Amino acid sequence: MPYPPAPAAPNRGRMPLLLAVIGGVVVLAVVAVIGVQLLGDDAGDPTPPGGSSYSGEFEHFATDYAHGWDAAATEENGSREDATADMALGYWVTDSTLARISGSTATGFSRSDGSRQWQVEAPDGVEGICAATTSQSGSLAALAYEAGEYSSCEEVWLVDAGTGERLSEVELPDEETVTALTVVDDTLVVGTYSGAFVIDPASGEVLTEVAGSSECMAEGYVGAGAGLLLTSQTCEEESLLAFSLDGGERLWELDLPGGDAGSMSLLSADPLVIAVSGEDGGYYALSVDERGEARAVIKYNQPCGELAIYPGVVQQGYSVTGDTLVAEVIGGDDTVLAGYSLVDGSEKWCLRGESDIPSNTTPLRADGDGVIAVSGDWETDPRLVWISAADGAVTEGGRFAAEEVCEGSGDLCTLLDDGTLVDITEFTLYDYLVRTYRPE
Repeated sequence: MPYPPAPAAPNRGRMPLLLAVIGGVVVLAVVAVIGVQLLGDDAGDPTPPGGSSYSGEFEHFATDYAHGWDAAATEENGSREDATADMALGYWVTDSTLARISGSTATGFSRSDGSRQWQVEAPDGVEGICAATTSQSGSLAALAYEAGEYSSCEEVWLVDAGTGERLSEVELPDEETVTALTVVDDTLVVGTYSGAFVIDPASGEVLTEVAGSSECMAEGYVGAGAGLLLTSQTCEEESLLAFSLDGGERLWELDLPGGDAGSMSLLSADPLVIAVSGEDGGYYALSVDERGEARAVIKYNQPCGELAIYPGVVQQGYSVTGDTLVAEVIGGDDTVLAGYSLVDGSEKWCLRGESDIPSNTTPLRADGDGVIAVSGDWETDPRLVWISAADGAVTEGGRFAAEEVCEGSGDLCTLLDDGTLVDITEFTLYDYLVRTYRPE
């Protein structure tokens, strides 16, 4: 922190009493400044070097974390030697249960002690799980299985997220291949290569089917949220289509600024932000306003480095807050994170490894006017940090009683509302499938 300039030397003709008064005031001021630097406005407020104090709303930000429980990597808990069968596809969280979904099974663990509660029984005649919902609230979940003569991803079941009980099979039209499953407001959306289907959770029947124009080529489901259901199609150019989630009314169509595109993923429903892979192998993020018009294109390769968001896969390492996308980047002089404007697509700030922030920093959730991340590396103990969306100023929060947290490539890490941090391994690279940390 820069020091204030030293006060000018007093005139030699001043009275000794005046010198004493001035000296006393300076001493008191220095003591006050030191006290504020040490304690902040309040002894418990975390304050970053050179930054402002934490202004988010997460209750446990400044609290140190202890190890909670591990779900051991055993066959009983769902661990498999085959990498495809072992790969984490998603998770469910209810008031009492946390479930890890892999390519072979979905296993529910008690949130209180990590004990195994149930596994979803696979239907007859199916192979592995090929798609799953990810949810942090509600009791509705869904799994898609490989089935049929060609083992395509086509059989979908509604599941009780709290008990693991299979409820009903979804009645999709023949020859539909499932690409994604989303639960929005206790409604299931099944994405396919041709469009999307809104499902009645009570019966498993299709309520609404949406697709693009008949004369165009449907590219498939993009995502759902904030009352919207998004798909894509290719006519002369690639376009994004928005439908009403309630009823399927077509609302708008947006020609993608980059022309032809490959896969797309929904990063945020409100504000609307899409990740798009281009035909040239590059990718970008696109922010869209409520009228369906493009606000900004965030190019993947900018001075800070390459945007580490990959459309079509389970997304981690980013967070959207207000008009800012905070995302992991690679390259660019060891840049770790960057903030991008959703208004004009420009880089707002960069945080570089070692000099600004530890090299292993993972955004977890939006919080007020910033983002909470877990941060640490081989020489820095892991801890929570809060990163200002406006300027990238870093505020340090609670520490973890661990050498590493969420450092596995592809791990699914999430910070729950009750303060629990959950680390779900992508593969069984460790002796656990799920590990939790809790505020002390």
